Amino acid sequence: MPLQKRGKIYYYRKGIPAAIRPLIDYPDTGKTEIIISLKTDSIREARDKERDAEEHFQAIFDKAFAKLGKPVTSGVHFRTMLSARSGIITAPDPRNTPIIIEEESVQIIHESNRLGIEKVFEAYAQYGKKEGGSLPDVTKRNFHSSLNKFIEINGLTPKTDVTKIRKSHVLAYCDYLEKTPGRQGKMLDPSTINFRLAAIKATLSYAVKKGYMDTNAAIGVSVNTSTKKKRLPYSNDDLAKIFSDKMFSDEKWTYKQWVPYIALYTGMRLEEISGLLITDVKKDNDIWYFDITTLDEDGNEVKLVKNESSVRKVPIPKKLQDMGILNLTMNEQYLIPDILPISHGRFGYKVSAWWQTKREDFGIANKMKVFHSFRHNMKDALREACPNNNELINAILGHTTPGQGPHYGDGFSLAMRNEVINKVAYEAIEKLHR
Repeated sequence: MPLQKRGKIYYYRKGIPAAIRPLIDYPDTGKTEIIISLKTDSIREARDKERDAEEHFQAIFDKAFAKLGKPVTSGVHFRTMLSARSGIITAPDPRNTPIIIEEESVQIIHESNRLGIEKVFEAYAQYGKKEGGSLPDVTKRNFHSSLNKFIEINGLTPKTDVTKIRKSHVLAYCDYLEKTPGRQGKMLDPSTINFRLAAIKATLSYAVKKGYMDTNAAIGVSVNTSTKKKRLPYSNDDLAKIFSDKMFSDEKWTYKQWVPYIALYTGMRLEEISGLLITDVKKDNDIWYFDITTLDEDGNEVKLVKNESSVRKVPIPKKLQDMGILNLTMNEQYLIPDILPISHGRFGYKVSAWWQTKREDFGIANKMKVFHSFRHNMKDALREACPNNNELINAILGHTTPGQGPHYGDGFSLAMRNEVINKVAYEAIEKLHR
């Protein structure tokens, strides 16, 4: 078999047909086989290199057969090429041995496999998990999609050497993102553009860390998020219009009723709510809470969170408990009934699209009032419930407090969070339930 292991390192081994041995100068004319170290102890990487090596050397053999009986006077010495791969440069053999390797056909197997941008990304994705980094499958899919578009826009290929990536490539991709509408026909939000650029930055940062390249060409390339229009909270009139809608009179509630209520009384992000598993509903000392994490009960990374501070415990308000939310734990997997299938790597993608249309049905025309506005409502309500305690508010909402580490909010007990979150009340909603 072409692939063999010596100690911990894999080798490629291929027999040279007798008829062309005189034409193959490796390392001396007449040798019966080619043996080359693949310089890896990874079976997966070795198999990738084996395929490229097989294709490479078979092309050499085919060229040799085609040249049988014909003198060859130009090219690169085969022994020199292989020695260069191992890092040792030797002078060409002065003998007039036929040489069949043309200079432009030389492809260094080790480097092309190690440095192809696609392979570097795959290594980064695997490295992130091994080193304890948070790279859920949904993030990997999103990043991979961004990388593919980056490759396409710049006329590259997945095997393009990562060291060939220049800042001009990154700027061209950024310019494309800024000028090209998204799937819904709207221009991309600055934060979305920066997220897609993050896929390129992360891949190149990994290449720098591994010593494949000296600098990250994507550093410093981003769009200004300060120009982003500020989202507004819903007014009391807005809340009355929303929660008096006839859909809340339905006997069976689905995501259409539960998701807005959870958002209003917990301040959780749409993605966090939509991805809730029944196993995310937990109890500690008589306090029910949502465990916001990227993991399922088996420890698999299946969900996406915005940042490290987003991983937190959110008490379930008594208001939601009285409405029967704990009964939802009888569902099969996801907490929210009839949650729409995952799309574009997000659980809440279609819920968001549905809400944009539904908002217009409510008669709310202001485009700065979106689903995320519920989060603004909750933040305002928390300010009234616990004045001058931004750290506690941020711990509940999953924000990083300026000047503090991302896990600073862990210092607030679940009981303290529960006390504050149950003080939240909305006049418009209270009137509806009187």
